[in-house]
This record gives sequence, C-alpha cells and structure tokens, in this order.
Amino acid sequence: MAKQGVYRLFLTPTKQVLSSWIKEVVGKKVLALISGGGQQGPVFAALGADITVLDITPAQLEKDRTVAKRENIKINLVQADMTENFPFEDGFFDLIFHPVANVYSEHMGGI
Repeated sequence: MAKQGVYRLFLTPTKQVLSSWIKEVVGKKVLALISGGGQQGPVFAALGADITVLDITPAQLEKDRTVAKRENIKINLVQADMTENFPFEDGFFDLIFHPVANVYSEHMGGI
C-alpha cells in the first residue's frame, strides 16, 4: 500500500509520524537508524527512497530482508552499533529516521 502513498510510520509503538513530516523521498538517501524489524525501512523503500537500515541485531535486520524479498523492494542492510563510528561519510544521507533508538543506549541517555 505504501507504493500507492498509503502508509503509516511510527516513532514509538503508539506515536505515529505525521505524513507531512515525510517529504518527497523519491531518490533520497535515507538512513533508518536502529529501525530494523521490517517496518519503517520497507515503507521508505516503497515510497522510492534509497533506504539503508542500520541495526545492531541480526534478527531485526532479517525481518527487513524478509519483507524486502516478499514485496520485491530494495533495502540496504547494515549491522552496526549506533554508538560507534558509522560506516558512512559525513553528509551521505539526505534524511535520518531515528525512532527513539537513544533509549536503548546508556551512552545516549537511555536505559
């Protein structure tokens, strides 16, 4: 449905992102930071973004891989720790989608 412009993105399990916050993403490089799980990444891909999902958990990334295969969409998957240096150059992404990931890290004020 996201390919037809019908989608929902969530920052938390109950806080939906306003669609007006997600501007035209076709062709934009988007980083979904700690967004593995087959939810946000596929939506961005279906909307036409060049999406990269970065997550530390292989099982979460596998969910994105499964959805990407099922929906025939491309998602770049990167297993990495968000508290370490990123494997990307500065300014590489046009948009970073970061749903409450900081609460999972003691280095970023969470836990």
